[in-house]
Amino acid sequence: MSNFMLSLIKEGDEVHAGGNIRFVFTSAKNKRHNRRVRAKELIRESTNPDTQKYLEILYDSSANLLSFAGYTAKTVFEALNQQRQTGLSLYQNKSSG
Repeated sequence: MSNFMLSLIKEGDEVHAGGNIRFVFTSAKNKRHNRRVRAKELIRESTNPDTQKYLEILYDSSANLLSFAGYTAKTVFEALNQQRQTGLSLYQNKSSG
């Protein structure tokens, strides 16, 4: 049984084979596997998500959806980095008008 599941059991949660466990990436590339994710039930106010990991997931997912047009995770990343969005007011004004 992994440290992840043991932590949940220690907190009083039930863990069953085949069950779903909700978690947050906290340090996805950490050498210590027990520091890579944190179960939803163990999240504290001081828990910081690994934003880089979530951006990688976003780029990969976008590339998958846009692969018909030749996009890869790298080209999605490059396209997004060329954008300069300073606020949403421009888009809000277009939708209301």
